[in-house]
Amino acid sequence: MTSWNQDDLPPLATFEDLAALLRKYDLDLHATGDNVRYRARTDPAWPIGEGKPYAYVKVGNARTAPPRPVLRLYEEHPRVGRRGPDKKPRQPRGTK
Repeated sequence: MTSWNQDDLPPLATFEDLAALLRKYDLDLHATGDNVRYRARTDPAWPIGEGKPYAYVKVGNARTAPPRPVLRLYEEHPRVGRRGPDKKPRQPRGTK
């Protein structure tokens, strides 16, 4: 895992930028903007939003967030429960 330095981080980042930072620092090698957005919607530990310690900032048409709390969340609570590889080969259609 590559350790991240607070001085190297931008003050605000979009979900796509957050995903790129997660990949850069080896916190989530398969991070995309969509799955970071999904975690933001579903994870009660997500640190940004209404009633949370940090707030989203609207920049143009994008919602941005400070990256430091997100990187800290992924360090302390990595994503788990992803679908793994197929356990057996697929059957041709029409056969069981």
